[in-house]
Amino acid sequence: MAPFAHTHSAVNRSQRWLTNALPHLIPLFLFIGFLALYVSTAARGYIVGGGAEAESMELQRAVVHNGIAHATSYPAYVILAHYFTRIGAALGGDPFTWVTYFSSLTVALALVVTYLTLRLYMRRTAAALAVMCFGLSGVMWHIATIAEVQGLHILTVTGILYLMARYQRQPEKTAFLEGAALLFGLGLANHRIILLWAPSAALIALGSGALRRLHLWSYVRLLAALALPLLLYYDVFFKVPAGVVYGLGTTFNPPINAYNALQIVFGYGQEGLLISPLPELWARIQLVGGFHLEFFTPFGVLLGALGIILFVRKQPLYGASLVLGSAISFAFFMTWRQDHKAFIYYAQSGLALIFGLACLADGQVRLPRFGRPLSLAVPLLALIPLLFAVGLPANNRAADRRGAEYYAAYASLPPQSVVFTGGWSPDHWIGLEAADNGYEIALFHDREATFIAAVANERRAQNVYLAHWMQMYLGMLSGQNPLLALGMGFGGTHTPFVQVVPRGDPRLAAEAESATQIGQAAATGIQLYSYSAFADDQGAYFTLYWRVVGEIPERFIPFAHLRTVDAEGNTTGLITQRDYPDPVRGYYPTSAWQAGETIRDTVFIAWTAAALPPPEQLRWVFGFVSPSTGERVGEVFLPFAAAARP
Repeated sequence: MAPFAHTHSAVNRSQRWLTNALPHLIPLFLFIGFLALYVSTAARGYIVGGGAEAESMELQRAVVHNGIAHATSYPAYVILAHYFTRIGAALGGDPFTWVTYFSSLTVALALVVTYLTLRLYMRRTAAALAVMCFGLSGVMWHIATIAEVQGLHILTVTGILYLMARYQRQPEKTAFLEGAALLFGLGLANHRIILLWAPSAALIALGSGALRRLHLWSYVRLLAALALPLLLYYDVFFKVPAGVVYGLGTTFNPPINAYNALQIVFGYGQEGLLISPLPELWARIQLVGGFHLEFFTPFGVLLGALGIILFVRKQPLYGASLVLGSAISFAFFMTWRQDHKAFIYYAQSGLALIFGLACLADGQVRLPRFGRPLSLAVPLLALIPLLFAVGLPANNRAADRRGAEYYAAYASLPPQSVVFTGGWSPDHWIGLEAADNGYEIALFHDREATFIAAVANERRAQNVYLAHWMQMYLGMLSGQNPLLALGMGFGGTHTPFVQVVPRGDPRLAAEAESATQIGQAAATGIQLYSYSAFADDQGAYFTLYWRVVGEIPERFIPFAHLRTVDAEGNTTGLITQRDYPDPVRGYYPTSAWQAGETIRDTVFIAWTAAALPPPEQLRWVFGFVSPSTGERVGEVFLPFAAAARP
């Protein structure tokens, strides 16, 4: 019996230890779970995108090469993220991806700190559920999956709030206040909107009796803690002699001098980002409020608003400081001119909602027909899967390979090519990376159509291209095309770039001669002179060389089909198609073509999910439609073997 009793006692001790330890492991579970979620959905490699992601690639280059980012340089972020990426590189990872993983890490840590703060006021279940809602919100998930300074920023904000909560409970321990000052300094060396939370911290400090407890030496230590991280700005001046500027070619041309570095530190170029919201106050409230409704859902905002009222009643000083900081942040974001980027800051203005959710989940309501109280955590149990369902498709960036596609586009260009990138764009920074890696390309950031046309006319021995963002800056993605009026033509590519050529450029005619020649009429005045093609698992890629052989009566609309045919070659069905408004990605209408001109058009046709019929029953078909009649005016059949499915 003794061995059995001993074993039973050991099992009981293990069970008691597990029971006691499990609640304390909740922060670890939250950290691991959200870090895994963020890393699995984070963008890989070079980041391309609009809005907040427009600057991600610039930050990636600054971090990986330990350079200088755009104003205000964010030295705390650049330095910390740089050494984190060196760990990733040592482990065999892509350093550019690890820049994004740094965002995942800092946001996951911010959630743990938020949980620890909530635990000072609420039970574990309520705190954990509120943190899960916070971590799954659109804004937190977004900044955790791109290269962005806001991950480190929200970590410093939540750290300050935690230390101030501890100080409020133990005001005799000035170490909490000094720690908050240190984090404020770190925040100022990262993103200066940390100042929006200074009134909240001051309110807690004053309400906790700081004035009567602090003496002269305490103020000296506080100022020292605040100032110490600001020395990180010296890093900018340290890098000036080497001209280590990554991504700032549109602002300063390296090497820069100390005065330029000072301009960067003090926010050169950002003075026009703030506007008065008063002339359109209601529209601004709707804009910022709409983002909060999107990120936290209307249900979450309603619950959080009700909960924060309860929290202020229970904890007047700390609750009022949360509302104050969130309200100041909300008001500030209404003044931000770059609306499409400002949404990444809204995590801090939503903090009051998260505390409200936790406070609500911590409560109970007693209903007459129930014998026991009903927990108010139930609504959060419904909100969590809702946030996940909404957030996953919007924030899963792991499959986005546009960065690799853009880099491959640069790698495929002929030597000495000129690319107009538009300057401040992912296209430009990826181009800088390609140039650093030995590709002979010249990057131009000018956005004037007249200058682009002049370069294309003068440098006929070189190939001139427009990157995707340059096409956007010229209005080409929305139907405008100022280069057409300047006598420019276009050549398609199987990349995001489009070539700019003077009309009638003889190089295109020479290319057409080296392709497979067929010389078949495709429409009145238009001949499909030759083509080349290939296929991969995604679809078929055709390079078509149209030649103008006569007068073109109208602006024809091109089409590209994969059809089924009978034994006589007659069409029996349509498998898939690619219709587009004008040739060359919609940029070069047939009404602008000139007699004798050769036009390079590129077409991609994606494979269908269904299996294809036998090759002898398939044909590729290209031609044009008359917009005035809606009828096809001509078509050219090519064998399926020209680009057969692998």
